[in-house]
Amino acid sequence: METRNSTGTKRGVLRWVGSRIDWQSQGVLAVLIVLIVVTSLSSPVFLTTINLVNVLRQISILGMVASGMTVVMISGGIDLSVGSVLSFVGCVAAQALVHNWGIPVALLVGIGGGAALGFFNGIIIANTRAHPFIITLGTMTLIQGVALVVTGSYPTMAEGAAFDQFLWLGSGSFLWIPVPIIIFFLVMALCRTLLKRTRFGRHCYAVGGSEATAYLSGINIRRHKVTIYTFLGALTGLASLVLTARLASALPTMGSGYELQSIAAIVIGGVALMGGRGNMWAAFTGVLLLGVISNSLSLLNVNAFYQYIVLGSIIVFAVVLQEYRKSTR
Repeated sequence: METRNSTGTKRGVLRWVGSRIDWQSQGVLAVLIVLIVVTSLSSPVFLTTINLVNVLRQISILGMVASGMTVVMISGGIDLSVGSVLSFVGCVAAQALVHNWGIPVALLVGIGGGAALGFFNGIIIANTRAHPFIITLGTMTLIQGVALVVTGSYPTMAEGAAFDQFLWLGSGSFLWIPVPIIIFFLVMALCRTLLKRTRFGRHCYAVGGSEATAYLSGINIRRHKVTIYTFLGALTGLASLVLTARLASALPTMGSGYELQSIAAIVIGGVALMGGRGNMWAAFTGVLLLGVISNSLSLLNVNAFYQYIVLGSIIVFAVVLQEYRKSTR
């Protein structure tokens, strides 16, 4: 009898421990460690300070977008228009600098313009029954078209004293730390605080877990949706400013691919596709994994096209793992 009880207790403890461990995030960390070890043995350049800082700088812009996308996806939403928003507001901000309207105006145009486009998405999504995937697919095409028409499909190059000062945002440093990396970590810290320490964060998990239950609990679903898409738009605008400063120009298609990469990164990290589960640590590990994969393949002289194969395989595995975990609960 005691043996049966002890066996049952052990099984209960194992189930309890298993339910507390995010196996997907642990798996991402394991893959990261293996990748780092293999690459460092194959290329002595990988573990140098210069290269590691370069990896963080490369993922900083994607990380800003992915941070906002994490908030949206935890709430059960998705936004495919972030790449087009990034392109459009970057071009408009660059035009403001070229016309010597000043850096404050450019910053306002970038962040405010991104927030306005996010607000536009949120209003439509909150007041219709259409899936956010379809709505933002449409606005992605719409905004991208406007960006091409406004710019004539030509890039806006760095010109003028204001633009020269603005470039510090993408290529400058503070206490020997590149500015894009500092902004990236500040954005992630902000999103983590919002999700873990505020009522807004609790509402994100509640709405993503069950929109009907959240509504019955008194949460204003429409207002929440408008807020999260506006927030994502603002962070995308900020990322656009950093990317424009880093490239010393604004291209009407420079945001292409960021929507899929940001979604892929946070899904790989462990944020649920259907909402209700995830955190900023998952987003960070997913973004970091993508950056390390890209950097490792480059150092090992692997054809860049193979990155798509590796990334696609990881995404499929992550989604299958999520569905398996859901079915075993």
